[in-house]
Amino acid sequence: MNGWEIALLAAAAIVLLGQSNWLFADAREHSRIPWFWGLWGLISFPLPLILYWFIVRRAWPFGRAGGQGGERGGGSGGPNGSGAD
Repeated sequence: MNGWEIALLAAAAIVLLGQSNWLFADAREHSRIPWFWGLWGLISFPLPLILYWFIVRRAWPFGRAGGQGGERGGGSGGPNGSGAD
């Protein structure tokens, strides 16, 4: 292998490890299956990062009862989520 090939592989490894580490830590903070996001971030770039942004950070209402997207944790109640009916 040439020097530039080694540098390219090292850069790819750094990018994948960094992405995986960030996805794992952020998913753990948001209680959203951190091992899944961390492992997926380790094998692919940038699709896991893009989908994580839309699914977890933007909190799309996939599979949530009542369609209350945007709420993280607790919070029940009326149409604006304030708890006042």
